[in-house]
Amino acid sequence: MTKKQELEAIANDTTGLYTQAQRDKATQALSKLENQPTDGFDSSAEMWADFARRKADPALRAKWFEECREKYKNDPVALRSFTPEREALRAKRDVYDKHGGDVIGQAYDEDIPALLAAKGRGYFGTVAYFVERKGMTQEAAKGQLAGAIAIMQKDIGARKQAIIGDNRYLQKQYPQPVYAVNPQTKQRVMTTDGGKTWQAAQ
Repeated sequence: MTKKQELEAIANDTTGLYTQAQRDKATQALSKLENQPTDGFDSSAEMWADFARRKADPALRAKWFEECREKYKNDPVALRSFTPEREALRAKRDVYDKHGGDVIGQAYDEDIPALLAAKGRGYFGTVAYFVERKGMTQEAAKGQLAGAIAIMQKDIGARKQAIIGDNRYLQKQYPQPVYAVNPQTKQRVMTTDGGKTWQAAQ
């Protein structure tokens, strides 16, 4: 396996074998291999140029480079990073979840449709998202989701109770739970049918 192939394997890993920091580092190393040499360039300017090249929207990329050319117009060394030739360098773009979520991955222009088809819908916020994009383990990712779901359920329940309030018609349609403690098991239980049936309280 060549150095480039090794870096590509790390950068495009979807198994959770590598952390997000490792994938980002591999992506940066790939960029250096594939793009023009950066000797004689300002490191800070190169960082911003690379950041701008990752914008998937061509108009946004052009706007970034135009603004940077204006910003660095009096710095000939930094200005080298924002020439039209440097703007057109091949680079992986940040690809966002179709619902406007976080970055789901990075891909070259021709690979973006395939990435969106694979992960663009229902990927943000899943276990796979937390493992691949946040560098979490499977167990930690599942715990993150479970905690988020529990908070949402609690918030929804509180909002429902606030809406029902003292409205007797809504109270009849949506009976509010009555809580008690089972004297035998000491477990907290609840009923929504006037005590006919009981279940463990959440």
